[in-house]
Amino acid sequence: MTAFKKEKINIIIEYKKIQNDPELVTLVSTTQDIYIHSTSNRANFNLKLPDAIHVATAQFVNCDIF
Repeated sequence: MTAFKKEKINIIIEYKKIQNDPELVTLVSTTQDIYIHSTSNRANFNLKLPDAIHVATAQFVNCDIF
């Protein structure tokens, strides 16, 4: 945590709690279908590639909150 400003440490700790809570966050492996769908998202919504991959992944797993 030395790379972060000291006044931000509480935020970092809370973020890590949320990130590691399986009730809130599910990690999903990407697939070729997700990558193909992300190209469509990228073109249709003018997204950068990482954002398009995130959106496509959320769409494929019927994500409730993004």
